[in-house]
Amino acid sequence: MDTSFDQSSEETNYQNNNQSKHNQKQDESKLSSFFSFTVQKWLQIFFVTLITFGPLICSYGLSSVKEGFKEQFNLNDLQYNTMQSSITFVTCAFSLFCGVLTDKIGLRKSLLMFSILCLCGYTLQFIGISLPNFYVQCIGQAIGYINLNGLTVIQGPLISRWVDKKHYGFCLSITFLSVRFADVVSSWTYPPIYENTGHLYLSFLLGVILLATTLLVGSISSFVMDLKAEKRGQLQQVNISDINIKHVKYLNFNYLIVVLIGVFGLASFYAYYFNSQTILKKYYHIDGITSGRLFSIPFFVTFSSPFFGFVLDKIKSKAFFLIFSSSQIVLGYLIWILFYDCQKEECYKIVIPAYIFLGIFLSTFTNAVWYCVFLTTPAKVWGTAYGLLVSSKNLGIALFGILEGYILDQHSVFWAIMHPLILSAIALTISVLIFIKNKKEQFLNFNFQSKLELNMKLIQSESNRQSSDNQLSQLK
Repeated sequence: MDTSFDQSSEETNYQNNNQSKHNQKQDESKLSSFFSFTVQKWLQIFFVTLITFGPLICSYGLSSVKEGFKEQFNLNDLQYNTMQSSITFVTCAFSLFCGVLTDKIGLRKSLLMFSILCLCGYTLQFIGISLPNFYVQCIGQAIGYINLNGLTVIQGPLISRWVDKKHYGFCLSITFLSVRFADVVSSWTYPPIYENTGHLYLSFLLGVILLATTLLVGSISSFVMDLKAEKRGQLQQVNISDINIKHVKYLNFNYLIVVLIGVFGLASFYAYYFNSQTILKKYYHIDGITSGRLFSIPFFVTFSSPFFGFVLDKIKSKAFFLIFSSSQIVLGYLIWILFYDCQKEECYKIVIPAYIFLGIFLSTFTNAVWYCVFLTTPAKVWGTAYGLLVSSKNLGIALFGILEGYILDQHSVFWAIMHPLILSAIALTISVLIFIKNKKEQFLNFNFQSKLELNMKLIQSESNRQSSDNQLSQLK
């Protein structure tokens, strides 16, 4: 009797040990799969960042050699700004179309299509500058810029498929580093190549080479990784929505005021950015190479954007972050406007601190606006929502860019700086109104739970359930 009981007890213990080892192996397998996915996630973030790096070099490169471009095609400031704004006007409707198309055909197909067309566009621009043919250059620039905006539209939705929503701001800020790094590269390469060789097309040849390399590597790698991860079940299957007019209801008032602050904030920066070289050269007699390097200061500062993205994830009120961001560009322009009549020797003392504040603005503002769009719209219309945001931003930059060019031609440098200061003050006012509205409705307050926490809870719950089943089987 005792021997039979001991054997039964040993068998039960043996079964429990085997079950415990089996559970442990399952837990280890799940954790291994999770950490493997983490490595893939960071690779995907790198490739998504890479897809806009080359196109942005080509886009920003034109502004860095603006004076040489104007000389080659015999343009004044107003004509140059009208050209840039006209191309931006064309992209406004197409940016919204790119967003709607992304919701219709899916992220991966959109990624490949925008990449190929973007490469074709900027290659055509290079050919137009080489000939030289102004109209060919404009057509190429327009095609490239339209599809660059298309790639910008899909960056947010692509990243959101891979990252913990708790870390969305941090990961999004890393993808925006391509914007900062691209401007630094163009500012430090385009002007020296042009001024040392006297040939504008050589600067753009470098841009096309970098574009072809980074865009093809980034888009193809991102496409393949996303497809494989979906087939392995690590990502949700891409849902392609049927475009319906009823989807407009998802773009509510909260979303629209976020778009409004994005328009005024980014227009206040780029209205000045596209004319910065002219202001520094025309009014302060600073040469093209030095002015290009000076205006790379804000983009050097923006390498701190991952830190600010981390802060954005941690703070509860994203509306407060918008106030902080908008105040930085106001401070930058205030410093500039108070000492605008300085001499060349003193100018550097004013430019550097002003540009540092502009850099902090760039490090925080775009990331905050994109994050707020993510919070105020459902996933089924993210493509359309980001498309409308980019389209509205381009419209604002085009309109205020033309106005800035007119001011430069007809008025003093004081008004050329006062104009973006007024725009940035409007953005700051809207951010305060958003903060007040958010205090009541909490529509920009969100606490995410990380994927690791969810996976560990799932593993623990499955382990507890299996232990309960074993105990029940023993009792039976």
